[in-house]
Amino acid sequence: MSEKLICRKDSQIAQEMVEHNLSYAQKPFGPYLAGITAHVYADTFSHYGFSGVGSRWNKIDFDSIELLNLEPDIEPHIKAKSESFFEKFKEDAVENFRAITNRAMSSAAEVAALGHGEALTHPDRPYLQWQFDYEHPEKRSSGLRNNPATFLESCEKLHEMFCRFGKQHSGARLDDGRPFGVIRDTVSKILATQAPREGRIEAWEFAAESGALFAKPENILPYQGGQWAEEADMLREAEDSKAALDTSLFRFFQAAAMHRTYVLRDLLPSHGIVAD
Repeated sequence: MSEKLICRKDSQIAQEMVEHNLSYAQKPFGPYLAGITAHVYADTFSHYGFSGVGSRWNKIDFDSIELLNLEPDIEPHIKAKSESFFEKFKEDAVENFRAITNRAMSSAAEVAALGHGEALTHPDRPYLQWQFDYEHPEKRSSGLRNNPATFLESCEKLHEMFCRFGKQHSGARLDDGRPFGVIRDTVSKILATQAPREGRIEAWEFAAESGALFAKPENILPYQGGQWAEEADMLREAEDSKAALDTSLFRFFQAAAMHRTYVLRDLLPSHGIVAD
């Protein structure tokens, strides 16, 4: 069964998810659902070849991993991030397994087949070209994983998705949009930027602020997580639960619940997959 859960780029299941979720564009939680959808859709282009459950199909030969195009300045950063990711992945996996089975884990190898964990953060690095060998069902090469090319595919599909959302959501603004073909080279250069997260954020911000992405210069808003934490604190003290209805926090949870229920109870079963 876990073989059916292996992620595939822009799969039929992913396309049906996008179609369904965009049908709620006009709902109050529509923009939040579009954000969730974009994250899940983009992950099909970065996480292909792995499944999000513990599975032998995720097992790889760690020593076979080859990073093919790293610039010298970024190598120490990649090594440090890989080490910290593996330690956190191992600790979380062992803790979760103990919680479920109430017994000690004999070795980290037993839990190292969860998602793309054995491949560390390499699937999520847009600038990376790399390859490795799977261990199950037999040793086989992954082939070249050309993240810059795959992420560019993802960006084009996301551009198309958000254009569709904009046409269906009355509050969206489309007049400053550009066809993807016009910005393809700019996006490609940003994806190829070999830098830590902060440096890649700066590359996107510079492109937006200089007018290279939109019809006129735009500022990319900072992460709003702090604002949502403040909303959560406010709602804990609210006397009337209706105060939650117009908050971003509540709209996000509405969207997340809608997405989860649809995927688990409708979309996957329609393809012969039952998951929980």
